[in-house]
Amino acid sequence: MVEYKAEMSLEEAVNSAFMTIKNELTTLVAPVPIPEEKTERTGTTDSPAAEKGCFPEADGTASVQQKRNWKPFSADEDLIVDLPDNVCARGSSYIAASEGVMYVIDSMARPGIAREPNVVDAALNTLARVFVGLRSRGWLDEGLSNSFELKLLRKDQVSDQPRKVYAYARISCSERKESVLVVLAGKAHYYTIDINGASESDARVQRFLNSVKFK
Repeated sequence: MVEYKAEMSLEEAVNSAFMTIKNELTTLVAPVPIPEEKTERTGTTDSPAAEKGCFPEADGTASVQQKRNWKPFSADEDLIVDLPDNVCARGSSYIAASEGVMYVIDSMARPGIAREPNVVDAALNTLARVFVGLRSRGWLDEGLSNSFELKLLRKDQVSDQPRKVYAYARISCSERKESVLVVLAGKAHYYTIDINGASESDARVQRFLNSVKFK
Protein backbone atom coordinates (compact mmCIF):
# COMPACT_ATOMS: atom_id res chain seq x y z
CA MET A 1 0.00 0.00 0.00
CA VAL A 2 1.64 3.22 -1.19
CA GLU A 3 -1.05 5.90 -1.46
CA TYR A 4 -4.73 6.34 -0.66
CA LYS A 5 -7.20 9.18 -1.20
CA ALA A 6 -10.89 9.29 -0.34
CA GLU A 7 -13.70 11.80 -0.31
CA MET A 8 -17.45 11.55 -0.06
CA SER A 9 -19.04 11.00 -3.46
CA LEU A 10 -21.70 13.37 -4.77
CA GLU A 11 -24.34 10.67 -4.35
CA GLU A 12 -23.34 10.07 -0.73
CA ALA A 13 -23.31 13.82 -0.05
CA VAL A 14 -26.81 14.23 -1.49
CA ASN A 15 -28.15 11.26 0.45
CA SER A 16 -26.57 12.51 3.66
CA ALA A 17 -27.99 16.00 3.19
CA PHE A 18 -31.43 14.53 2.37
CA MET A 19 -31.40 12.38 5.52
CA THR A 20 -30.43 15.41 7.63
CA ILE A 21 -33.32 17.45 6.23
CA LYS A 22 -35.70 14.51 6.66
CA ASN A 23 -34.66 14.05 10.31
CA GLU A 24 -35.12 17.76 11.00
CA LEU A 25 -38.60 17.75 9.42
CA THR A 26 -39.55 14.65 11.40
CA THR A 27 -38.50 16.40 14.60
CA LEU A 28 -40.60 19.44 13.75
CA VAL A 29 -43.81 17.50 13.09
CA ALA A 30 -43.38 14.85 15.76
CA PRO A 31 -45.90 15.03 18.64
CA VAL A 32 -44.61 16.63 21.82
CA PRO A 33 -44.19 13.89 24.43
CA ILE A 34 -46.17 14.25 27.67
CA PRO A 35 -43.72 14.42 30.57
CA GLU A 36 -44.00 11.49 32.91
CA GLU A 37 -44.51 12.04 36.60
CA LYS A 38 -41.24 11.63 38.42
CA THR A 39 -41.14 8.98 41.09
CA GLU A 40 -39.26 9.57 44.30
CA ARG A 41 -35.96 7.70 44.50
CA THR A 42 -35.53 5.37 47.41
CA GLY A 43 -32.46 5.44 49.57
CA THR A 44 -29.98 8.26 50.20
CA THR A 45 -27.06 7.09 48.10
CA ASP A 46 -25.95 9.70 45.55
CA SER A 47 -25.41 8.79 41.90
CA PRO A 48 -21.80 7.71 41.36
CA ALA A 49 -19.62 10.16 39.47
CA ALA A 50 -18.60 9.30 35.94
CA GLU A 51 -15.72 6.91 36.10
CA LYS A 52 -12.45 8.35 34.84
CA GLY A 53 -11.01 5.97 32.27
CA CYS A 54 -8.27 5.89 29.65
CA PHE A 55 -8.77 9.25 27.88
CA PRO A 56 -12.59 9.15 27.77
CA GLU A 57 -14.43 11.87 25.87
CA ALA A 58 -15.43 13.55 29.12
CA ASP A 59 -11.87 14.49 30.14
CA GLY A 60 -9.93 13.69 26.97
CA THR A 61 -9.22 17.25 25.86
CA ALA A 62 -7.48 18.33 29.05
CA SER A 63 -5.56 15.05 29.30
CA VAL A 64 -4.32 15.22 25.73
CA GLN A 65 -3.23 18.87 25.86
CA GLN A 66 -1.32 18.60 29.14
CA LYS A 67 2.48 18.41 28.81
CA ARG A 68 3.84 15.19 30.29
CA ASN A 69 7.25 13.72 30.97
CA TRP A 70 8.37 10.82 28.82
CA LYS A 71 9.55 7.40 29.94
CA PRO A 72 10.46 4.02 28.38
CA PHE A 73 7.45 1.72 28.01
CA SER A 74 7.28 -1.98 27.20
CA ALA A 75 4.24 -3.44 25.40
CA ASP A 76 3.43 -7.14 25.21
CA GLU A 77 6.90 -8.07 26.53
CA ASP A 78 8.08 -7.38 22.98
CA LEU A 79 8.03 -3.71 21.95
CA ILE A 80 10.00 -1.00 23.79
CA VAL A 81 9.31 2.68 23.09
CA ASP A 82 9.40 6.12 24.74
CA LEU A 83 5.92 7.43 25.62
CA PRO A 84 4.36 10.17 27.76
CA ASP A 85 4.11 8.93 31.34
CA ASN A 86 0.28 8.81 31.34
CA VAL A 87 0.20 5.66 29.21
CA CYS A 88 -2.79 3.43 29.96
CA ALA A 89 -4.51 0.37 28.54
CA ARG A 90 -7.93 0.34 26.83
CA GLY A 91 -8.95 -3.04 25.53
CA SER A 92 -6.09 -4.31 23.38
CA SER A 93 -4.63 -0.81 22.95
CA TYR A 94 -2.04 1.25 24.80
CA ILE A 95 -2.70 4.99 24.76
CA ALA A 96 -0.66 8.01 25.86
CA ALA A 97 -0.86 11.72 25.12
CA SER A 98 1.04 14.96 25.64
CA GLU A 99 0.90 18.49 24.19
CA GLY A 100 -2.00 17.71 21.87
CA VAL A 101 -0.52 14.55 20.35
CA MET A 102 -2.03 11.13 21.09
CA TYR A 103 -0.14 7.86 20.64
CA VAL A 104 -2.21 4.69 20.20
CA ILE A 105 -0.55 1.27 19.95
CA ASP A 106 -2.61 -1.75 18.85
CA SER A 107 -1.13 -5.23 18.64
CA MET A 108 -2.01 -8.73 17.50
CA ALA A 109 -0.11 -11.98 17.88
CA ARG A 110 2.25 -12.79 15.02
CA PRO A 111 1.96 -16.42 13.86
CA GLY A 112 5.23 -18.28 14.10
CA ILE A 113 4.68 -20.25 10.89
CA ALA A 114 5.08 -17.86 7.97
CA ARG A 115 8.20 -15.70 8.25
CA GLU A 116 8.89 -15.09 4.54
CA PRO A 117 9.36 -11.37 3.72
CA ASN A 118 6.51 -11.32 1.19
CA VAL A 119 4.08 -12.80 3.74
CA VAL A 120 5.09 -10.27 6.40
CA ASP A 121 4.81 -7.43 3.87
CA ALA A 122 1.30 -8.56 2.95
CA ALA A 123 0.36 -8.61 6.64
CA LEU A 124 1.61 -5.03 7.11
CA ASN A 125 -0.35 -3.93 4.03
CA THR A 126 -3.47 -5.50 5.50
CA LEU A 127 -2.98 -3.70 8.81
CA ALA A 128 -2.57 -0.38 6.98
CA ARG A 129 -5.67 -0.98 4.84
CA VAL A 130 -7.82 -1.87 7.85
CA PHE A 131 -6.69 1.26 9.69
CA VAL A 132 -7.26 3.49 6.66
CA GLY A 133 -10.71 2.03 6.03
CA LEU A 134 -11.86 2.72 9.58
CA ARG A 135 -10.21 6.11 10.02
CA SER A 136 -11.20 7.51 6.61
CA ARG A 137 -14.82 6.39 6.87
CA GLY A 138 -15.18 7.93 10.33
CA TRP A 139 -13.72 11.21 9.09
CA LEU A 140 -15.77 11.37 5.88
CA ASP A 141 -18.95 10.78 7.88
CA GLU A 142 -18.19 13.87 10.00
CA GLY A 143 -18.52 16.39 7.17
CA LEU A 144 -19.74 16.54 3.56
CA SER A 145 -16.59 18.39 2.40
CA ASN A 146 -14.09 16.22 4.26
CA SER A 147 -11.40 14.22 2.48
CA PHE A 148 -8.69 11.80 3.58
CA GLU A 149 -5.18 11.25 2.21
CA LEU A 150 -2.44 8.77 3.06
CA LYS A 151 1.04 8.31 1.57
CA LEU A 152 3.89 5.92 2.29
CA LEU A 153 6.95 7.81 3.51
CA ARG A 154 9.42 4.95 3.79
CA LYS A 155 10.03 1.29 4.45
CA ASP A 156 12.79 0.48 6.94
CA GLN A 157 13.64 -1.91 9.74
CA VAL A 158 13.61 -1.89 13.53
CA SER A 159 15.79 -4.51 15.23
CA ASP A 160 15.92 -6.34 11.87
CA GLN A 161 12.11 -6.36 11.68
CA PRO A 162 10.17 -4.58 8.84
CA ARG A 163 8.39 -1.28 9.39
CA LYS A 164 6.31 1.04 7.18
CA VAL A 165 5.79 4.71 8.04
CA TYR A 166 2.87 6.61 6.47
CA ALA A 167 1.76 10.24 6.61
CA TYR A 168 -1.98 10.73 6.63
CA ALA A 169 -4.16 13.83 6.67
CA ARG A 170 -7.79 14.53 7.49
CA ILE A 171 -8.84 17.54 5.45
CA SER A 172 -11.85 19.81 5.82
CA CYS A 173 -12.76 23.26 4.49
CA SER A 174 -11.10 24.95 7.47
CA GLU A 175 -8.07 22.82 8.32
CA ARG A 176 -5.71 19.99 7.49
CA LYS A 177 -4.93 17.60 10.37
CA GLU A 178 -1.58 15.88 9.87
CA SER A 179 -0.85 12.55 11.57
CA VAL A 180 1.38 9.47 11.22
CA LEU A 181 0.59 5.77 10.84
CA VAL A 182 3.19 3.10 11.57
CA VAL A 183 2.75 -0.61 10.91
CA LEU A 184 5.54 -2.97 11.91
CA ALA A 185 6.28 -6.56 12.69
CA GLY A 186 7.75 -7.45 16.06
CA LYS A 187 9.22 -10.75 17.03
CA ALA A 188 5.95 -11.95 18.58
CA HIS A 189 3.36 -9.36 17.48
CA TYR A 190 2.23 -7.15 14.63
CA TYR A 191 1.71 -3.50 15.61
CA THR A 192 -0.46 -0.68 14.28
CA ILE A 193 0.58 2.68 15.76
CA ASP A 194 -1.41 5.87 15.28
CA ILE A 195 0.40 9.14 16.13
CA ASN A 196 -2.52 11.52 16.01
CA GLY A 197 -1.96 15.29 15.90
CA ALA A 198 1.51 15.90 14.42
CA SER A 199 3.47 15.30 11.23
CA GLU A 200 6.46 12.98 10.81
CA SER A 201 8.89 15.92 10.97
CA ASP A 202 7.66 16.98 14.44
CA ALA A 203 10.33 16.54 17.13
CA ARG A 204 7.95 14.56 19.35
CA VAL A 205 7.13 12.15 16.55
CA GLN A 206 10.82 11.77 15.75
CA ARG A 207 11.57 10.96 19.39
CA PHE A 208 8.91 8.28 19.38
CA LEU A 209 10.01 6.73 16.08
CA ASN A 210 13.69 6.74 17.01
CA SER A 211 13.01 5.07 20.35
CA VAL A 212 11.18 2.03 18.93
CA LYS A 213 13.02 -1.27 19.40
CA PHE A 214 12.34 -4.89 20.29
CA LYS A 215 13.66 -7.02 23.12
